[in-house]
Amino acid sequence: MKLTWTEDLTIPNAPRLREALLAALAESDDVLVDCSSVESVDLAGLQVLAAAAKSASRAGKRLAFAEDGRGPALTEAAERSGFSGASALFGEVSHG
Repeated sequence: MKLTWTEDLTIPNAPRLREALLAALAESDDVLVDCSSVESVDLAGLQVLAAAAKSASRAGKRLAFAEDGRGPALTEAAERSGFSGASALFGEVSHG
């Protein structure tokens, strides 16, 4: 299943992002996230993504970015904050 998120990954949108990720993981064991058009990212957005990936893994499911699904804003925020090395999600990209 592919989840395309176009809103900013920021604290005002964190609850909706969490709900969307949980709904997608309830529906599928393999969720690909596309955030390529997101323009703004803060720590709240990164934390929601990382927590969802961890929850998915504990449940035997997979949450990964679709190929080219990170986009420049998300990639930069993950690198700047240290999430790119701290969370497996930010290192994983699905090629299929």
